[in-house]
Amino acid sequence: LLLFLLLLGLRKFYTGGLWPNPVYAKVGGFAEALPQGIDYIFRYFNSSPWAWVQAAALVYGAIRLGLLVLARMAGRAPHASSLAPATLAAVILCHLGFVALTGGNWMEYFRFIVAVIPLLNLLAMFAIGELLALLRIRATMPPVARLAGLTACLLVRALCLAQLRFEDPENCATPIPPS
Repeated sequence: LLLFLLLLGLRKFYTGGLWPNPVYAKVGGFAEALPQGIDYIFRYFNSSPWAWVQAAALVYGAIRLGLLVLARMAGRAPHASSLAPATLAAVILCHLGFVALTGGNWMEYFRFIVAVIPLLNLLAMFAIGELLALLRIRATMPPVARLAGLTACLLVRALCLAQLRFEDPENCATPIPPS
């Protein structure tokens, strides 16, 4: 948080504005941009089944972040397994907050979210790993735990494959209407 505030201060000193130019280049103010940005983020998380897994992983990371903050406020040391998911969630949530404030983007393929997709995937792997560990702990019979782990791995693989889209390059560009 201190680094972020330092960055804002340096940006205000150097450029005269708190946010990068693309924020100010948008037509309208934050009141119009915020609903568009939130819609943009929701459209990304509804774009594929794997994005649903990423959304669930983001909720998992936000819970870990909240537990980490509560532990710090209570004066307790946070559990070491919370640090990585909480840090990833904090970075992703800050980025998505910026995307929401700027109103998203009108172009296809969610280019404003592309920067955090690897972080979302990493957070999803943390969440799936913890889920598998919970299943392994709670399963009374080892075959049940192995079957649950295999099922989860196959589900993740199917969702990853569903994310791949093979399209004709002509369909990837925004068509220019004839004049």
